[in-house]
Amino acid sequence: MEAAFAARQGLDYVNCDDPLHKAFFEHCGNRYFMDSYALVSSRIAALRNNFSTSHQPDQELSLTEHRRIIELFRENRMDELADLLKRHIGRARDYFLDAQENGLFTMQGSARQIYSFAPL
Repeated sequence: MEAAFAARQGLDYVNCDDPLHKAFFEHCGNRYFMDSYALVSSRIAALRNNFSTSHQPDQELSLTEHRRIIELFRENRMDELADLLKRHIGRARDYFLDAQENGLFTMQGSARQIYSFAPL
């Protein structure tokens, strides 16, 4: 991710992003989370990729957060990690809802009606 970001290779960046997210679920030790993520991971990846492939500021923010996520995880600072993950995941949720409400996706009903997200 670091090299792709530095070279401004958006597609390479997002291709590295997916395995990073997947690794956390594969090693979380919770079969429910692992199975749930497997069901939606391709949709989440498509959403993430659409938003950050050519948008350097989004990549910069995600890379900064990914560095911090790994650091907090390594240091077993789980409360701080949970707070950061809420912001990181919440922003993706907000991007999706905004995109859907602005007609970038075609769905029956609004995303807010179809997906009942609990506040983070």
